[in-house]
Amino acid sequence: MDSLTPQMIGSLLLADGESASRAGLQAYLSRAGWEVVLAETGRQVVEIVGGRSVDVAVVDLRLEDLHGVSLIEEVRALRPGLAVIGMASEATVELAVEAMRAGAVDVLSKPVTGRTVLAKVGPWAALREGSGTQVVRLGGCVSREPAVAAVLKEAAGLAESDLAVAISGAMGTGRKYLAGAMHGASGRSVGLQIVDTAVLSAEQVRVRLGQAVEAAGPKGAVLVADVQHLKPAEQEPLARLLKAGGVARIFVTLSDTPGRLLAANRLCKGLADRLGAGVLSLPPLAARRGDIRLLAGQIIEQVVASNPPALSPAAVQALYQYDWPGNVRQLRLVLERAARLAGAGAIEPRHLPILQAVHREPVPVGWVAATPVNLQEIVDNIERELIESALCRTRQNQAKAAELLGIPRTTLRDKLGKYGFTQKARAEGGK
Repeated sequence: MDSLTPQMIGSLLLADGESASRAGLQAYLSRAGWEVVLAETGRQVVEIVGGRSVDVAVVDLRLEDLHGVSLIEEVRALRPGLAVIGMASEATVELAVEAMRAGAVDVLSKPVTGRTVLAKVGPWAALREGSGTQVVRLGGCVSREPAVAAVLKEAAGLAESDLAVAISGAMGTGRKYLAGAMHGASGRSVGLQIVDTAVLSAEQVRVRLGQAVEAAGPKGAVLVADVQHLKPAEQEPLARLLKAGGVARIFVTLSDTPGRLLAANRLCKGLADRLGAGVLSLPPLAARRGDIRLLAGQIIEQVVASNPPALSPAAVQALYQYDWPGNVRQLRLVLERAARLAGAGAIEPRHLPILQAVHREPVPVGWVAATPVNLQEIVDNIERELIESALCRTRQNQAKAAELLGIPRTTLRDKLGKYGFTQKARAEGGK
């Protein structure tokens, strides 16, 4: 294969009744690496979908023989998991909403450019089942994104060593999971001891650190989570422990790299020097969207071991379009709840209320919402849903729920009162 030839990234069904538009889009999408299967009529669309596998369909909703909702319904009946993007000349709000209700994941107003279509089908190259990109796994950590896959490979290489390892990243990116995966792959016979500075006072951290090191011994390891919560002077015992070495292996999670935390006076120099040589950095979930479907499938299988529900194309699109400020941890909480709500059926957008709160219908350009978006209400709804899921998962254990959410326990208590979770708040709300 010529080095300039793009790698085939997926198969795309393009149905357009206008020959010039069809030819232009085919040329552009083919150059971008898509295998383009053409159709001129609705019946051809149905025959193609019934006879071969395609990853995404882009169809004109106003084909002469079979159009609009009828076409989407027939396609979805043949392939329930197929992502369908509709196109229509002078698409109206009513048509867009009608098509979405029938199962379309998006609706574009014609004429459309190849660049526009490419941007819309792009997610399905990364999220489609059987993507050609290599999946790298280490314990429960998994990725097909090259940057994250490289981190997992490096982590696997360090797993059996005695070196202290710093894992940086925002809360919820999976830092503790990565430390646990490395420890699991190390062959050490003693379980990983955890010291979480986010839920302990400085004195409690000092005591717990000593206990954890003693319990771990040379055949175990200790994870000290979010060291930046301590003042630099309070981090010195850990720095001395790392300098002495030989007691237990140490993992440390940080909100940022040691160098930047040192510059911000959030990390003592001794600790920064010991940890700065090699850092494993995990990006936010929004920067690794190609992993969303992979992670979602893994989470759902963990929640429902027997006959786990599938994700509908509309649900996958909703997951992909959301920004995930709480990262993988938030994805886990959202999907655990959704899997239970869906039961035996597929997970649909209605099972994802947090995402629905910020979802916008794909309507023609120029259409303006009749009412303004209440940002604070959206934020409050998201917080309330996450707290409820965390409490349910930890069986109402506030300390564990705070740890799961990545916030101090005092902050959680304030929010419990704010959202009416406490008995006192409920009593006051009933007056």
